[in-house]
Amino acid sequence: MRLVSSLIFVALIMVSAWGQRAGSYCSAASGNRNAASTWEIYNDSSWVAASATPIYINSVITIQSGHTVTFAARILLFAR
Repeated sequence: MRLVSSLIFVALIMVSAWGQRAGSYCSAASGNRNAASTWEIYNDSSWVAASATPIYINSVITIQSGHTVTFAARILLFAR
């Protein structure tokens, strides 16, 4: 089930607009999706440590090559 959730998450990332803009998230390291230390956020001038985890309505969420982000529980994703 985690694989399916991860694939859906990646597909949504690919469909979203590419590019960095304020509020975009990027993995800072491998880790749990629910840990803020796994993420960096773009503040419109540079990437800084995130104080919260991304949610599906954030602009762009990117998992960098070489990083593995794990999901601790089942997630439901809805498209409009």
